Amino acid sequence: MLNFVATIIRFNIQYITNRLAKANKGPVKEHVAMLKYLWRYMAEIKSLSLYANGRQYISNFHLYTYSDTSFADDLFTKVSIGGYMVFLAGCPIIWKSRKQTIVTISTTEAEFINLMPTALSIKWIVEIYVEAGYL
Repeated sequence: MLNFVATIIRFNIQYITNRLAKANKGPVKEHVAMLKYLWRYMAEIKSLSLYANGRQYISNFHLYTYSDTSFADDLFTKVSIGGYMVFLAGCPIIWKSRKQTIVTISTTEAEFINLMPTALSIKWIVEIYVEAGYL
């Protein structure tokens, strides 16, 4: 159930859900505490949701993108975790968070590696803009 919620409804809990899924085989007290914290958080935010101005015609099609990487966050593999979000007209339309496939030696290198999938997502959206006649 948590995977569905993290993937489809509440993408902001995706990271902690992935961490809990890794501990499925042998959970310890810290994982149970993390799960309790997550359930309390979900109970507090159940009334919050995304809202897109409630209009049929949106004139402001500005495209915003945010990207970030946590350098060597996984203590065992030293692999960085990167993620990005693409907003169109103020609403998130693409988001992704994943481990990088290589080990980097600096924060800057990890950030640059994360920029490639971000740029490809922007390129894809711009191509849709052009096909739809907005550019």
